[in-house]
Amino acid sequence: MPRHKILKSLREIRDSYSDDIPEKILCSTDKDIMYKVRNAWWSRVNAVLDLIGIYGILDESEIRGWSEILDRHTRNIEETGLTQREDIASMNSFLTRIIDVLESKSK
Repeated sequence: MPRHKILKSLREIRDSYSDDIPEKILCSTDKDIMYKVRNAWWSRVNAVLDLIGIYGILDESEIRGWSEILDRHTRNIEETGLTQREDIASMNSFLTRIIDVLESKSK
């Protein structure tokens, strides 16, 4: 998968979904589902980061920290049933770092 497609996906994942935590639990049938609290968002993040590893776009040292964020998010879901604001902030920071690394390699 070309690096520019990965970059486009990462930017969309980071920028097109809301960081807000809605007052009610969202269902997949709701009209407005573009929230980072949804499991679908976390699955999409995971899928794109997997592709980065599978295609060797970045090496292991450059994507370090990803599994720790996902593990913490999983623990929070198991304990509270909800995505925490800190989970979203951590993943946003991580995505920004990965985007910056990919952009620097594209120049």
